Amino acid sequence: MSRESYLQQACKAVPEFKLISEQFMRNYTIAGKSESCTRNYLMQISKMVLYFKCSPLELSIDQFEAYLFEIQINKKTSRSSFKHLVYGLRAMFSMFKNEEL
Repeated sequence: MSRESYLQQACKAVPEFKLISEQFMRNYTIAGKSESCTRNYLMQISKMVLYFKCSPLELSIDQFEAYLFEIQINKKTSRSSFKHLVYGLRAMFSMFKNEEL
């Protein structure tokens, strides 16, 4: 599955995520971050959105930890994919909730 298709599916499943992802991409581009980095962050976050069927901004710390545990243990996610998710979530929380994840 391509990066775009995860993002497109997540935006269809959770319409408010479309606005969040667009703003995230815009802010990261303005900040001079690479397109590849931004897309990798959004791809991993999109997978989580598809798993929970809600915006990542609505999730509790317990839900984050349970998901991170599951993808590490059960799905054997690569270390780089795991890091993209964690760093992407940190950036997203900083951008939208003005707090440290």
